[in-house]
Parts: sequence; C-alpha cells; structure tokens
Amino acid sequence: MKQYNLLIGIPCPETVKPEFAIDNLQVIVSQAKADPRLKNVYITYQKGVRTDKNRNLILNRAIENGEIDMILWLDVDMLYPLDIVSKYLDIVYKEDKLDPVLLGCLYFKRGDTFEPIVYLKHKKKDFKYTIVDPRKYSGKVVEVDALGFGGMLVTMPVYESMGEDKWCVYGEDFHKPNGVGNKLTHDMNFCRLAKEKYGAKVYCDMRIQPAHLGDLAVTMKTWLDNLKEPGRLTQSNINTKEYWDEKYKERSDEYTNKHKKQTDRWKLALEYISNGNRVLDIGCGIGEFLKYIDGERNDIMPYGVDISEYAIDECNNSMNGVFDVIDLDKAKRMQFNKLDVAFCGETLEHVNNPQNVIDLAHKSLKDGGLLVITTPYLNGIESPEHVNSFDETSIETLLKGKFKILKLEKIFDGRVMFVVGKRVRL
Repeated sequence: MKQYNLLIGIPCPETVKPEFAIDNLQVIVSQAKADPRLKNVYITYQKGVRTDKNRNLILNRAIENGEIDMILWLDVDMLYPLDIVSKYLDIVYKEDKLDPVLLGCLYFKRGDTFEPIVYLKHKKKDFKYTIVDPRKYSGKVVEVDALGFGGMLVTMPVYESMGEDKWCVYGEDFHKPNGVGNKLTHDMNFCRLAKEKYGAKVYCDMRIQPAHLGDLAVTMKTWLDNLKEPGRLTQSNINTKEYWDEKYKERSDEYTNKHKKQTDRWKLALEYISNGNRVLDIGCGIGEFLKYIDGERNDIMPYGVDISEYAIDECNNSMNGVFDVIDLDKAKRMQFNKLDVAFCGETLEHVNNPQNVIDLAHKSLKDGGLLVITTPYLNGIESPEHVNSFDETSIETLLKGKFKILKLEKIFDGRVMFVVGKRVRL
C-alpha cells in the first residue's frame, strides 16, 4: 500500500489563543498516525495578524520540506470531528499518485447570518458566487466552486501546478470601500484560481460539519434556527426595486432565455385557469405570463403586482388590466379582491417574507380561489437572487390554515416544485 505524508497546518490570528478550539487535536493526530495510508503526520503552527500570511508561511515550510504530499488546514476557531482525516483519505487516496484536489467541509459563518461557507459560481458574472443549500446534499460529497479554508485538505499537486498563484491573497478590490471587481476573500480567491485557471477539483464533504466557535458554537442547527421564515436560505437580499428596474431595462439575453424556459411552467398553470377568470400574477415583471394566458383563454382579466415601477409601466402600456407597484415583503393588502386565480411563479425564493406573499394572495382571492406556485426545490436552481429554498414541509407550513393543497409535486427532474392550493375561509 502506498503511503503519503500529511502536514496539518494551523494558522492563528493573534487575537485567538491556540488552545481555544483544538483541544481534540491530539486525538485527530493520533487517529491520523494510525491510518495505514499515511507514512508520517507533521504539525506546524503559525501565529500572526493576517491569516493569509500565516497560511503562506506554513505552505513555504511544506515546500521546503520536500516530502509533504497533502496539507490539512485546521483553523483554531473550529472544533473538528475526530475522524476528519480518515474520511478525507477515503476520497482522495490513490495507489499511484494524488490528483490535484481541494476537499473541504461544511461549516457556517459566525455573526448575524450563520450562512453556509460553500459556493457555486454565477454563470454570467465574474467574482459572483451563490450559497449552496446544504439541505439538498445531506451526507454527500459535492463538487463546488469555492469554500472556506477551515478544515480543507489540499493535495500538493494543486500547489505545484499553480506557480506564484499558490500564495493566498485577497481579491484586489477586497480592501477597497468602493471596489466593484474581485472582492473575494483569500480562501475563495484561492479556490477560484485553482479550479478555473489550473483545473483542480473542489469538493465539499457534507458529512463533515465542524462547529465554528465565537460567542456560540455555530453549526447547521444554528443556521436553521436563525432562518426566520420557512425555507429561508440567507438574510442578505439583492432583490431591490433598483435592481429589478435595471434588470428589466437591460432585457438581457439571460433574462429573456430564463422566461422562455418558463413557458412549460405556464402550461401547467394554464390547466387551472378558465375563460373569463380574473387572474393575478404576483411578481408579474413585464407581464409575459399574463400575455401568454390571454392568448390561450378568452376574456381573461389580468391583474399584476411587482416591485419594479419600470415593469408595471410596461404592463400598463401593453395590456388592458390592473397593475400596481408593491413591495411584497411590506404590503398589508392589495387593491384587488375576490379574484379567481393567483399565480406566483418563481417569486417566493426572491422575497424576505414569503409568508406575507401567501397572506396577500389569500386576501385577494375569492373563497375557493386557486393559488398556483412554482419555485425551485431546495435551491435546485442556484442564483444570487434566491434568498429562500423550499421543500414539501416548508411549503405546507406556508400554506397551512389559508390554502388546502390540491397538488404538490416536483417537476423538471426534481428541480422545481409545482403547487396548487385552494383558498379556505379563515
């Protein structure tokens, strides 16, 4: 059996005592030394103001040693599972030689949001990343685009391929108050370069979930408990009036293609709309769905609401209907009532308070009126615009007491939920 040399690197800011979180380090090292796939296990520690510099000093020692095959980065403010090394070796070990691999674990931010530090890259925009919803990948090893250095194993072929890019640095705009380019942290920037420029694989082992220590030990449960509404994914939200005004004005290819793909969803919703219905589109944009059903059904009376004033102006200029600018998070009621059908297509995942959207729909529909919802299933469609992620349980919680669920199913290879609810009287 081929054996490898492992270096455990421990960078430490000056403000953190080294004994703060690594009380179990001796056990981790002891178990690693007992693993027959390892020849030697070394430990090195570096204390200093900047964590990126600390990592670079440790990396330089590994290079000077000349025999290190992989580095396991253990941050001192985290409490790791004792079998972290053996689980990682189960994934990266090979009899001939190691592949260039970055293998990290699932942990969460300290502070107000407790968000997962695991990301996928935005398909269109450089230096933009979206949070991965770990509930979707429970117990799995998943290829991702970036994650935190805490608990990350990096094989030396990664460093050997990267030349001068192997040194940890923050994005050039990270420390600029008005920077608009690369504002990535040093760990995300390292992942970006390793994967995009040098072809390394980046994985997150969702089985390994260390506690991130601060005022409290932040874990998966902390994040879930902090989500204020069912399905909440993050507390930050880019979906402002200004954002969507600009989005609709651009009419970008990305936006146009996205709405072309939604025609299949609209066909499903159409089954619940009859001739002469008064139909409300919640988050109507520039009115594509309402125009679609107007071409498929007779005497439809369209109603629409959206946060974008520009979009509502477009609706008023292109259709005979009733349209209104409202903030779905804050509005207490809409000017419509006793409508037949409300359609909420790809909207719930964008708002801070999805329960308020359901309440608005309930107030706007007649008794027995139908609410039709489409939304990504457990963040099955990754986007920085998405702040919520839903499954069957969270949808049932949202609708409970206001709508009787007639249909709840996953469509499009399980990536989207299609829901139909019938309004019940309170």
